[in-house]
Amino acid sequence: DRKGEYCYQIFHDQNQPCENCRLDAALHGETEKREWTAEDGDIFEIVYTPFMNIDQTPGILSTFINVTKRKKIERELVRLNDLKSELLDQKTQQLKEISREVAKLEDEKKQFVRFLGVVAHDLKSPLSVSQSIVSGITGGYYGPVADEQKDMLDRVTRRIDSLNALIDDLIDI
Repeated sequence: DRKGEYCYQIFHDQNQPCENCRLDAALHGETEKREWTAEDGDIFEIVYTPFMNIDQTPGILSTFINVTKRKKIERELVRLNDLKSELLDQKTQQLKEISREVAKLEDEKKQFVRFLGVVAHDLKSPLSVSQSIVSGITGGYYGPVADEQKDMLDRVTRRIDSLNALIDDLIDI
């Protein structure tokens, strides 16, 4: 039986067929494909195609296709895809963390705005009352006011106005 004689002698330096040469399916009319790695690291795709010799004995045509570059590229693509997935997972985690931080800041902002509203109200209420009383005194509703007292009350009114403007600016900010 000379099945695989050249293959096992030339490629494998063996005296008998290796597992690749025992191609029952190819000998029975079916094409087979296998992968083989040479000692130098080159990778071959071997296509075993059945045929009939002139003497009507079955034969197998073995086609060796060097796929070393393709396999290296495929491995590199798998590595890059894994790296891309890893980076995507990292970025997704970072985005989730940033989203949590943004939500936390938005909540703190709402609390601060509420606090600012309370502070503004608590500061403006007594100023409004004080301004109303000073205005009543200056207008003579509580009795006569001397010019010297009127000047002092005008200063108080201007100071209250500037405090109200400051509180309004604080609320605007």
